[in-house]
This record gives sequence, structure tokens and C-alpha cells, in this order.
Amino acid sequence: MEGPSFSLDLMDSTLFDSFDDLDFDLDCFDGDFDEISAASPVSDSSEYSVSSADVDRRLAPIKSSKVRVGSKMRGSSSRRASPTMMKSNKKNEQIVPFATLYAFPSFDKCDSLIYLPTALTRHMNSGDVSSLSKLLRTHLDKNCAVNLAFLNNQALNVNILIMTYKLMLDLHPDTLQVAHNIKVDGNKISASVLVKYTDNVLIHESLRRTNKNATFTPVLQMDRVEGWEKECASAGRSEQETQHYLALATSRADLCINLHMQLELIVDDLTKKVSQFSMSGRVTSMQSM
Repeated sequence: MEGPSFSLDLMDSTLFDSFDDLDFDLDCFDGDFDEISAASPVSDSSEYSVSSADVDRRLAPIKSSKVRVGSKMRGSSSRRASPTMMKSNKKNEQIVPFATLYAFPSFDKCDSLIYLPTALTRHMNSGDVSSLSKLLRTHLDKNCAVNLAFLNNQALNVNILIMTYKLMLDLHPDTLQVAHNIKVDGNKISASVLVKYTDNVLIHESLRRTNKNATFTPVLQMDRVEGWEKECASAGRSEQETQHYLALATSRADLCINLHMQLELIVDDLTKKVSQFSMSGRVTSMQSM
């Protein structure tokens, strides 16, 4: 059985392409290749039939010996990666695992009220009163009962709560808050809030003159010493601790205060909004700056 054959024209074309790649100068021959072919007639074409395996075997040394790159010649490696291998390697690089940084979920896009204490502290730290107001008006019922221990546990509403947060930022613009130990018990959400701020006498006196809201008058009209006497009495501090705090309060120096606040939220089962908002706190440390 006769194997696949190639014409001489095809083989000559392949060889000439290989010679051209090797930078052979074929212009030095002035004769006619057709004349050479005519001078040597071929009687039987089957005599020159060449199999594809023979062509590949004969051209392999020519193609792999030298390749031209620019104006330089360099040896080509038979182990050079094929396009298929390169594509495979690139694909493998894309599936290599890498560390991913996940942003904290935005409370406005979350269905759970468990993130409310964290969102409140974040807005207080940034001083974003408008976002804080929007947050409270969205997730607190319009008839929500608000109880704040430092305002003598008055029955307050959502509007007064927003004004209280704004007043806290005016009194302590450098406040930092962190909510942690958040727990859920039925429809009750509780959280511990750690607060650190600077108590400045000049800011307190300025707000005392400008803020005329009746809800905050009992707090703002007290001077710093009177306020700390009341705080020490309600917290049940020892005589030694009370004297230490009053000595610091008597001075007009700035005081660095750490406060531990307890936040409690009651969620209505039907409306899925906060129906009760309670906050109490205790000073854990105070020192002169």
C-alpha cells in the first residue's frame, strides 16, 4: 500500500522557507531553477514520493537548530513551552487562592437589628449626626419609650434622643465609642459600650449659656464639681474614691474620662422596630491631662 506523498513543489517551498529563516543568500544564484528541473526530468513521480514522517524527520534539525531574533541568532530550545502550556499555566494562576478582605456589612443593608449598637457607635465616632438621625428614625418606633439614666430617667421620645446624641457630640467632640458583648435574648438586645472622651470646662460653660432646652437644663446648669458629687453618690463610690474625683473636678484642667455604658433595646414582634430604648452608664476612670 502506498503511503501519503508530497509533491516536490511543496517540499521545495518548505525547504526554501527554512533557508530563508536561516538567512541563506539565495540571490547569489543567477540561473533558472526551472531550467535545472527541465534538465533532470522525472519519469516516475512515485519514485520521489515521500511520507509525512520523513518530511518531519528531515525538517526537525533545520527548524530547531537556529531561529532569528532581531539581528541576533540564538539557539531555540526544544522544550520551549507551547501556547497550550502557557494558556494552561495562566489558567492555573487565576485559580490560586488568595487572601480576601471583606468590608464590614452596612447596617442599612442588613435585616438584623443586632448591628444597631455598632452602627450607633460608628456614627458617633465620625460625628455624622445626619446619618445617626436617619438610623434612629428608621429603626425606632415613632412611639418608642426612651430612658436615659443621666437625664434622671425621664420619659423621652426619639426626637429628644437624637438631640441628646447631638449634645453629647457638642460637649465631647473627641468621643470614641466601641460596642461589644452584644447579646440577644428573645426580643431584647443588650450591648456594652465603652466610651472615652475629654471633659473640658470651657465647652461646658459655653453650652450652658447657649442651650436653653428644658430637658437638658438640669444637667447643663450644674457646674463640674456639683455634677461629680451627684455621680459619686449615685454610683456608691467609697469616700477615698469620691475625694479623688472631686479633687480632679475642682481643677479647671481637662479630664480624660472612661465610661462604661449599658445599652438595652426591646424589639416589637409585630413591627420589627425598637419599642424601648434604655441607656445607663458608670465612670470607670478619670485622670487629669
